[in-house]
Amino acid sequence: MRKPLFLLLWLLLACHISNAQVSRGGKPYSYSANLAAQITTQTIPSVSQANLRKEDEQREKQGLPLRVGIIFPTDYSLNNTGAWTTLSNGDRIWRLKIDVQGALATSLYYNNFHLPEGATLFVYNEDHSQLIGSYTSANNQQGGLFATEILKGNACIIEYYEPGSVRGKGHFTISGVNNIYSERIPEARNNQQKDFGDAGSCNVNVNCPEGANWQNQKRAVARILLRLGNAAYLCTGALVNNARSDCKPYFLTANHCGSNASVSDFNQWIFYFNYEAPSCANPANEPVSNTITGCVQRARSGDSGEADGSDFQLLQFNSAVPASYNVYYAGWNANDVASPSGVTIHHPAGDIKKISTYTTPLTNDNFNTTGPPYTHWKAVWAQTQTNWSVTEGGSSGSPLFNNTGQIVGQLSGGPSSCTASTANKNDEYGKMSYSWTSNGTDVLHQLKPWLDPDNTGILQLAGSNYPCGDTTSVSCPDVYEPNNTLATAYPIVIDTDIRGTINTPSDTDYFKVVVTDSSYLGGFLDNLGANFDIRLLSATGSQLASSQNTGTTPDSLYSIVGPGTYYFQIYGHNGAVYDSICYRFHSYTIIIGGCTDQLESNNTLATAATISTGAAFPALIASASDVDYYRITTTGTNTITVNLSNLPADYDVRLLSSTGSQLAISQNGGTTAETITYNNAAAGTYYIYVYGYSGAFNASKCYQLLVNATPSVACTNSFEPNATRATAAAISVNTEINSQIASSTDVDWFKFNNSSTQPHIEILLSNLPGDYDLYLYDSTGTLLGSSENGSTSSERIVYNNGAVGTYYIRVVGYNGAFSTGVCYKLTANISSTPKTAEISKNGKTIDRELNVYPVPSTGKVYTELNSSSNKLQYITVTDLNGKVVFTKQFRIVSGYNRLEIVLPSSLQNGIYIISNGTTSRKVVLQR
Repeated sequence: MRKPLFLLLWLLLACHISNAQVSRGGKPYSYSANLAAQITTQTIPSVSQANLRKEDEQREKQGLPLRVGIIFPTDYSLNNTGAWTTLSNGDRIWRLKIDVQGALATSLYYNNFHLPEGATLFVYNEDHSQLIGSYTSANNQQGGLFATEILKGNACIIEYYEPGSVRGKGHFTISGVNNIYSERIPEARNNQQKDFGDAGSCNVNVNCPEGANWQNQKRAVARILLRLGNAAYLCTGALVNNARSDCKPYFLTANHCGSNASVSDFNQWIFYFNYEAPSCANPANEPVSNTITGCVQRARSGDSGEADGSDFQLLQFNSAVPASYNVYYAGWNANDVASPSGVTIHHPAGDIKKISTYTTPLTNDNFNTTGPPYTHWKAVWAQTQTNWSVTEGGSSGSPLFNNTGQIVGQLSGGPSSCTASTANKNDEYGKMSYSWTSNGTDVLHQLKPWLDPDNTGILQLAGSNYPCGDTTSVSCPDVYEPNNTLATAYPIVIDTDIRGTINTPSDTDYFKVVVTDSSYLGGFLDNLGANFDIRLLSATGSQLASSQNTGTTPDSLYSIVGPGTYYFQIYGHNGAVYDSICYRFHSYTIIIGGCTDQLESNNTLATAATISTGAAFPALIASASDVDYYRITTTGTNTITVNLSNLPADYDVRLLSSTGSQLAISQNGGTTAETITYNNAAAGTYYIYVYGYSGAFNASKCYQLLVNATPSVACTNSFEPNATRATAAAISVNTEINSQIASSTDVDWFKFNNSSTQPHIEILLSNLPGDYDLYLYDSTGTLLGSSENGSTSSERIVYNNGAVGTYYIRVVGYNGAFSTGVCYKLTANISSTPKTAEISKNGKTIDRELNVYPVPSTGKVYTELNSSSNKLQYITVTDLNGKVVFTKQFRIVSGYNRLEIVLPSSLQNGIYIISNGTTSRKVVLQR
């Protein structure tokens, strides 16, 4: 498979940022004032750069993105770290130094960001050779998100000045620190970078002779610095015109360029216009650019986040493009006609703008499949006057222009490079003609509803200069209207995303679904701009279920239904309206007692079904003699985890080697979920064997299997020597560190401080390669708590309302357990709110994947669970007979989650079971 061309860069936000990101210049107060030299320092532990680079080499061979940095989550605020200096006039200075051990460069993320009038924020390195800022109240953004650019070196100093007149009104939290370890980043290469970016030398600047006839089109093209979770990537895209020519800021790029980003991620995407050389030659200094920050996603080709279908993604900026940017809204052509010649304009490797030329007609092709339908154009690059320009990582999503200057596709990838053979100097572009209406049946998967919102039927449009009309209208096209009554309800396919809007107080949207089996029928409504609610109705319009969460909180509901026709009604609460953003509605069914096992026959090692890691799927043990074998193949050294859940009977699971030898087994009793964790698994083939204990089976209900392979990162123990309390290593609070028990006699001591505003303590020890135990002591060495779970179970200690002072942590291997190849993970959390302690028994802590309280409950129940990733999580409540009485889908984040469940008022007092699909807990309802 050819890999998508996008360059993974852990760059954060660049310096030439306008709107919410523009800096005002000036110098920090400390540059000219005689302030105390001592600055509070927070230290971020080092990463094994050699191991990371080895992993990166392997990732590139697999066609995966290039990683260049690791972002560590932090919680550094004005209240819990740093040092204040009060000036004689009552003004204040706050400073904090962050030392990222071993980093080549750093950058910072912020949340809860608000600067009052008159306050300024700077970030600079220790030798004052690089200064960022000032940032002021003009940088405040709705939602409180912010970020600052890359600084050379491993340490940075944050300096905040606050006038006495606004004392205490400023606040921000540094929520992430980027350890940039890759020398691919210019700031990490000690000024030895070639030109500006890392693009190949054959690429042609857009203002060379090849770009003379494309001066309008180039002004539509922008570089994207996109955030996707804890990573940042570079892609390219272009502003596109729409049939109203109203300057609505639609931006076309590729689906594989972060289309699965969260709403908050999209709000931190940055688009760089006019980042180009003024002439054909590379300039002596880096050119300036104009930027737009923040967008919403309007449509995309597929839901996997990869190069699905024609691999398009349409975005809309959160704000209008300023006229001073001198941008161009590119035209397009959705006819399936091969252009005889044209160009692409792009930012290879994030470099200044380049142009590549094709002089032979485009040909039909596909990116990941063969044969019709053809979703892509194949463009073959030509040698031109200046050079033989191609595309590279970072060019993904760039527009392909036809001979009349219209966009006919966007880049997915291909084999081209400066060193590629002539036969391989070509690339694949998702067709505009296929993106128009062929990727799906709803507005989320089509370009037409957005670029031709009035359904005029046009298939091509000329570009337009700015300004081109009204920029205030940003309404969402609602292609399902009229659907304001039960009789005009729009029929939809279950398990498909629907985008729509409520644009008047009397507007309401009805959707009709047909169910063919007895099922749980449910719906989920999110991406709300106002307080919208949802109801589920019978064929006669009777209400079966409703959800009326307040504000923009997502709504979800379900009901057990038989075969028949049903309706979902979406409406504004008390006449609420909002048409600037489409809501998203997703319906689903779960057949009661039904399951299809699509991976049979897989009853032997030889017939094992090949599965992918990271994807959960259902399957059956359909008879007493039925067994299931699965095969995975890994590269590099990994930790393999196997999770077997949703068990209808007593099933067990084993992990086998490539020869069938048992490596690990999980044999919990009853329907308790099974879990295997196997560390340091070498590259190769592994088998998973699922079977019923003593012939247990269920011919109608599926189990769920999820297998993950997480690359193992060897670590160096940078905290040594710390084998005694006297030599305890100081660590940052609320920050995960990696360390090692390297011998049977090794012991690790750490120390940290709590504060009067955050006295509550929680210590977490995880990713254990052996049976490790955890202990907490006060400043005198008195033991305050311990966690001594068996085997590789994680350890946790909670100590609330601790006196302000220094605390010590001891980590030790039980019975001499140790590992020289795997690091444990340790976090010392402090907070302003108490943590819920685990239930203890016989002096040992019982680690719970799911904690439920209070018990008994009067109807409101809280569940606590940890997650390894951001995802959607169903919580289900059943009675003792297994009947589902409540289910709801929550959006949970990586790490700790606390969910509120309000049990239906119709439930009788008694015992109920709460489950997250992996772990179940009892709750007693006692109203």
